Amino acid sequence: MKNKNKYYHSFVIPTAGRSQYLESCIKSLKNQNVKSKIMITTSKPYKGLHQVAKKFNIKLFVFKKHNNIANDWNRAIRMSTSKFVTIAHQDDIYDKNYTQEIYKSLKKVKKEPSIIFTDYFELKNNIKFISYKIIIKKIILSIFYLRKNLLKKKKMKRRLVSFGSPIPCPTVTFNTDYNIKFDERFWVNIDWALWVKLSNLSGSFLYIKKKLVYHRIHQKSETSKAINDGKRAKEDKILFQKLWPASVGLFLSKIYKLSYKFI
Repeated sequence: MKNKNKYYHSFVIPTAGRSQYLESCIKSLKNQNVKSKIMITTSKPYKGLHQVAKKFNIKLFVFKKHNNIANDWNRAIRMSTSKFVTIAHQDDIYDKNYTQEIYKSLKKVKKEPSIIFTDYFELKNNIKFISYKIIIKKIILSIFYLRKNLLKKKKMKRRLVSFGSPIPCPTVTFNTDYNIKFDERFWVNIDWALWVKLSNLSGSFLYIKKKLVYHRIHQKSETSKAINDGKRAKEDKILFQKLWPASVGLFLSKIYKLSYKFI
């Protein structure tokens, strides 16, 4: 990998309304050992957001209309001119070594992957914890990435995402050469739907087995909202039944629905 320009990698922070954790997220990106371009995008501007962007000397792009998160993320990625882009979730914190580890991992592969993702912690009330959901994801990842950190074959990538979405979206860096576009028909499982799409393409999935992101869980988070209003369970069922025979897909979706009670 040749890094010919200063901003080979960028962080884009799509804000979906006010978050008390936004500045903490930005500080963690500013404190990276290897610097990247940082920008904020929003289709829901609010009082004080421009001041935050000005405070940290970050460009703010305001979209005219809000459709859904998938649409916001697609527009956010298009605003970046970097080859590699991380959609930084405004509630989360990124370890200072995150970008450095992304670069190090890219230097070790012959062909650049479609996505790079890392291990992570969950934060609840500012305390690190391991939820039932994380345990399931770790089991799946440990099986598919046993003694390796790269999945190349389409068949193996497809199997990986057939058991749910073990790839933690806040940790993912996207290779824009693979025409990254989220399916705007989904409101919740937009990341999982993309992993399914990318599993059928040639690009590999590169896994950095280090905890480099702190994903925050709280009642106002989009994750919690999606679980509470039932949208996530409905979209789980759609994707499982796309990947499996209907009866198996229904069974898996019910298992996942039960797991949300322990989050």
